[in-house]
Amino acid sequence: MVRLAAKLPSKKARIILQIHDELVIEAPEPESRDVAELLTQIMEHPLPDGILDIPLTVKVFVASLSCVFISLLWGGHF
Repeated sequence: MVRLAAKLPSKKARIILQIHDELVIEAPEPESRDVAELLTQIMEHPLPDGILDIPLTVKVFVASLSCVFISLLWGGHF
């Protein structure tokens, strides 16, 4: 994720939420597919070749949203 964060400013994108290994990234719509491809490449290959011989798979979803509401509950109720 550090490698991804370093490359996002050139794409006018930014990480707006990270929870463990899940990311929410904001990007201009014309760049969303490029950012999705970059995200997939970096997250599926986090280490140099030969160090991790287990294939990693990444699911990337691109959505156009005008408002996002996120609710996190840790044993409590609203």
